[in-house]
Amino acid sequence: MGPTGGDDDRLGNGDGLCSCVGDPFSALPPELRHGPQNKGSLRHVECPSCGKEYWTNRETDLCINCEKVSARGHRPQESRRR
Repeated sequence: MGPTGGDDDRLGNGDGLCSCVGDPFSALPPELRHGPQNKGSLRHVECPSCGKEYWTNRETDLCINCEKVSARGHRPQESRRR
């Protein structure tokens, strides 16, 4: 048992934190670490209807689900075939 009453000694790093919490690439040299991911033409938006946050390259801010629901709402129910 460590000084705080937990099993700090079994973690082996002395600071009380598990080594899996930190950067998993810290042991690699800088040239082998991956850099920030390039999102290209994607932009981060929030759907004004449902509040879902997502990345998109479309011009509308509506998510796919809300866009489908709004498209269905404009069609009369009698015209659908079953």
